Amino acid sequence: MAVTAIPAVLHRVVFQPGFQYTFNNWAVLGEVAYVSAERMGFDGGHWLRTQLELKRFWNKDDVRFYCSFQAAFSARRFVDADSGFYFTQGMLDIGAVYSSAVIHSPVLSFAPKIGMESSLGKTVFLDAFIGFGVRILFNRYDARGVTPTRTFHKREWGPDAAWTYNQAVTRFHLPVGLRLGVRF
Repeated sequence: MAVTAIPAVLHRVVFQPGFQYTFNNWAVLGEVAYVSAERMGFDGGHWLRTQLELKRFWNKDDVRFYCSFQAAFSARRFVDADSGFYFTQGMLDIGAVYSSAVIHSPVLSFAPKIGMESSLGKTVFLDAFIGFGVRILFNRYDARGVTPTRTFHKREWGPDAAWTYNQAVTRFHLPVGLRLGVRF
């Protein structure tokens, strides 16, 4: 068994603690992270991510290589008391302007990964990994003062821009990082 910690990017870098249970050549890892929406520039809300990973180790040396499958769920709710904009019809420039809104944006992500756990002593280890998968955002706007519009807003393609769509959005998911663990 081990306790793990990794920096997580939830619009900003936050602490993501976890717990890993290892048996035979397998391990199950669970992690959780939280950031308040106020720290992201919204007027209220939250972002809570839970993550579960199943690892299969290929050797029992001080450096253990593995492949794994990761599934994560993020419960996101943002309150925007100021006016804003969202797209309503896919890639078309059709949207709506609102006076205030509550944005519900839960996220599911899945990714196969490869990695290695390297011992840094008897109890401490470093876990380096990379993966490639898919992320699905299920966006829904509860907005007030909505005015439909044909827009010339600049489309954003960064990691945070997906919640500007009032519909489900699928994106690539690239989990990469370094995790520190302590076995007990």
